[in-house]
Amino acid sequence: MTFGVKLFLVLLGIFIVMFAINLILRKIFKVEKSNLFSYNHVNGRHKKVDWTIRISVMVLIVIQYAFNAKNDFINTPWYLQTYSLMFVFIVITEVVKAFMEKKYAKNKNQYLVTAYQLLFLCILLGAMFSTHFFGWFDQQMNIPS
Repeated sequence: MTFGVKLFLVLLGIFIVMFAINLILRKIFKVEKSNLFSYNHVNGRHKKVDWTIRISVMVLIVIQYAFNAKNDFINTPWYLQTYSLMFVFIVITEVVKAFMEKKYAKNKNQYLVTAYQLLFLCILLGAMFSTHFFGWFDQQMNIPS
């Protein structure tokens, strides 16, 4: 199986599992369904904080790229890899979202759905990276040019 097919199947699997978890959590906590690809801010303050985080991460990605380019992308530590920064970004934005939902949302169970989704995503991504995507990819991840 080619790299592209494997990558597509892994991403499809993650999407299906996260969709199912979302559906189950919403039924358990009696939270109404939100739009699939939308990000709803709880209020104006949440929107400002969220955009501050997003812009900060964009700046950090540019700085990170410049640092890695200076070192010719050789022996880059894991904490300077883009995937590490993106993981931290997802965790921070979801924690902020859960906090804002707990404090300001009409349905007080909404934050539980967000928190459990984040917990499950962290477990899933941790398992995937520690097992090299459940053994589907080499340890070196030889990506064709």
